[in-house]
Amino acid sequence: MQESPNKLKPVLFGTLLITFISTMPFLNILNIFFCGGVIFGGYMASLSYYKKCVSNGVEVSTKDSVMIGILSGFLSAIIVSVVSLLVTMFSGVNPAVEAQEIMNSVFKDVPPEVQSEMNKISEDYTKFGFSRLVAVFTLIANLITFPIFSGFGGILSNVIMRRRNKK
Repeated sequence: MQESPNKLKPVLFGTLLITFISTMPFLNILNIFFCGGVIFGGYMASLSYYKKCVSNGVEVSTKDSVMIGILSGFLSAIIVSVVSLLVTMFSGVNPAVEAQEIMNSVFKDVPPEVQSEMNKISEDYTKFGFSRLVAVFTLIANLITFPIFSGFGGILSNVIMRRRNKK
């Protein structure tokens, strides 16, 4: 029995692809549609591993495909969160002010507690160039959603390739 190929290259490929799609302006619109860019990155990472395995005569398990997708999503979630934080810091924009204006125009009576928290977030942006709360929330949200959707892309890749090879 032959050994399965190295999984590091497909994971790095998927990580780079997901990161590229998620950080590039206009291209990141794909993620609005059920994290389409993240699913595509997990799909492509798993597909590249599948092709290596087929050329080596090794059967690919669904577990391997899913793990490649999940690891790609996990690594890209960290990178995308850091890039997002850096862009926010160097842009000098305070999105909390804009969010407050939108909130005040949409909702008639904004509770004082919400106004107070938004003011604290705005002060963080003014003082540090970013909000610690928003940065942590973004990281946690990305660490949950990216691995789930890229793992789903890994499953899709495995299922599609198996059906294609059966025909």
